[in-house]
Amino acid sequence: MTLFVMNSRPGIRVHLGVLLFAICCFLPTAAVAKMVRGVILEKGEPVAARLYIESDAGKWYHAVSADKSGAPAVNYRVDRGVSKEIHTSLPASEFTADLPPGEYTLTVRRGKEYREVSQRVTVPSGDTPPSRIRIEIKRWIHMADRGWYSGDTHVHRSVADTSGAILAEDLNVAFPLTYWVTTAHESPTKAAKSVKSPPGNQPIEIAPGHVIYPLNTEYELFTYGGKRHTL
Repeated sequence: MTLFVMNSRPGIRVHLGVLLFAICCFLPTAAVAKMVRGVILEKGEPVAARLYIESDAGKWYHAVSADKSGAPAVNYRVDRGVSKEIHTSLPASEFTADLPPGEYTLTVRRGKEYREVSQRVTVPSGDTPPSRIRIEIKRWIHMADRGWYSGDTHVHRSVADTSGAILAEDLNVAFPLTYWVTTAHESPTKAAKSVKSPPGNQPIEIAPGHVIYPLNTEYELFTYGGKRHTL
C-alpha cells in the first residue's frame, strides 16, 4: 500500500511507499552466518590445537568445541591495533564456527614441535551447506622422547583456561600466576590481581604428560610507597 503525505502547499504529495521501496532495494543486507564444522587431525585422529580464523575482510572469529561433554574451547582476544592475537584453543574434538558467506584463512598451530598449517576455506552463499573442514598437522620433532620437556612459568591465565591451553600447545608443564603482586610490601594472598581462592599446592594432571602446578607468584612492582614505580 502506498502512503501519501500532504505538503503545506496544496497539490504536492510525496509517495513515501515508493521512496521507502527504493531505499530498501539499495541498502546492503547483512549476510546470515552459517555453522561451519571442522576437525584438526594428526595422523587421522583428532588433536587439541590452536585455531585462527580470519576473513579476507580482516575480521577475526572464534570457534567452539562441538563436544559438549569434554573440555571446552578457550577463546583468547588481544587487539592492540598494530598487533593482534585472536585465537581459540580447541580440545581434541570437532569444532564449529558461525561464519558469514565469504573467503577465510584458517591457521592451526600446536606449540613449537608442529609445523604451522594454513588452509583457505569458502563459506558459500545461498542454501548450499559449507563443506566439513579437515586440517591435518604434522610434528617435526618430539623433544619429550629425547628426555626434554617443555614448560612455561609465566602464564597470565586462570587455571581453567590453562588446562585447555597447554593441551592445545602440547606443553608439558605450566605455572599459571595465581598470585600477582604489583604493589610493594603487599602480601601475595591479598594482592588485587591475585586469585582469591587458589586451588591448592599440588600438581594437577590434565592428561598424561601434561601437568599444571597452581601455586606461583609474580612480583611485578608498579607502585612503591603509594607512588608510581618504574621497573
